[in-house]
Order: sequence, then C-alpha cells, then structure tokens
Amino acid sequence: MPWIRPFSDVPTGRRRRQASGYSVAVSQITNLRQFEAVARERMSSATYGYYAGGSWDEQTQRDNEAAFARRRLLPRVLVDVAAVDLSTTMLGRRVAIPIGFAPVA
Repeated sequence: MPWIRPFSDVPTGRRRRQASGYSVAVSQITNLRQFEAVARERMSSATYGYYAGGSWDEQTQRDNEAAFARRRLLPRVLVDVAAVDLSTTMLGRRVAIPIGFAPVA
C-alpha cells in the first residue's frame, strides 16, 4: 500500500532512528499514545485522519477513551511468576493470549 510503510521498516537503533527522522522506534513503544504518534508520522494525513477520527462530533470516541482511562492495571508484586498462563477462551475457542483485533475500514 503506497500510503503506509510496514512497521517492520521502522529503525530500531538510536542512530538509525535519528537518521530516519522518526521520533520513536516501534521496538521502543510502551503505550498507545506513542503508537499513535508513530502512525501519524508514517501515514498520510488523510489516512491517519480516517483511522484516528470518529464519526460526526466524535462523542462516542471521547466516551470510549474516558472509559478506558478509568481502568487501572494493578501489578501484583512478590507473586511467583514461574508458571504464568495467559490463555483463556474467546468465542468458545482456547487462545494462548487474550488479545483480539477488530475489523477496521
């Protein structure tokens, strides 16, 4: 697709990152805001606007972001992590890790 380069092309080293002009390497992303910034840099403004925006007045988008911001992950410290199992069941099928992707566009 001519409007976006694959994320595998994002430089990973500091020197390569500076030479490429990208602010953050994909391997260094630690949150969704950073991922959004990389997407903004790599996509055309029309494409980024389509994926980053919402419909009409974007109220539902703001509500969803606010609801997500209210959630907190509480790390459990001093817990034995020798045998961690992230598997679960999604739509009746066992999955190794509970991450799903929704269709877009």
